[in-house]
Amino acid sequence: MPSLLTCLVGKKLCKDPSENHWALRDLSASLIKTVCTDYGMSYHTLLQRLARTFLRTLLDPSKPSESHYGAIRGLFSLGNQVVRVLVLPNISTYSSFAEAEMVSNNPISSQSAKKCLDTLSESLAVYAKSLLSSNVSDSNHDSASSPSESSEERSKLNSVLGSYISEEILKTPESALWARFLYK
Repeated sequence: MPSLLTCLVGKKLCKDPSENHWALRDLSASLIKTVCTDYGMSYHTLLQRLARTFLRTLLDPSKPSESHYGAIRGLFSLGNQVVRVLVLPNISTYSSFAEAEMVSNNPISSQSAKKCLDTLSESLAVYAKSLLSSNVSDSNHDSASSPSESSEERSKLNSVLGSYISEEILKTPESALWARFLYK
């Protein structure tokens, strides 16, 4: 497990930042998901310890964006319960310093922060869609209005998720159906 965690949230995995360390982080997250699925019942504290490690990494502004990316992938690989309890309440905190990093003068840091926010947006979309497909939604979800049509809903989404992530979510056609799961 330590080597998987290093590959997922390590600061520097390659000599050249242009090398594809993102794929290694994605593979590590999928392997951690498999380990948790196969051995989570045998080791009762495994999921909690991994979730705590990933959350600490995500919320530490002194860590590089590459580590944040691994933490995002790791948290989402642990399942919907972890996303609901740990990720959703902390998105605005993370978004604030990731958005600040995006406008930095360092192009590599800026690109890495954008990749993190894009990954977070995509992962949230997958999370919300999984909630809809598992019939967690109310029977009246078809009548939900689009958050882009309501300035109150849009501002609520901005305050909970941050401006970049909420704008990315509002670009998707099905945002009216699932955006409300992200700020319950």
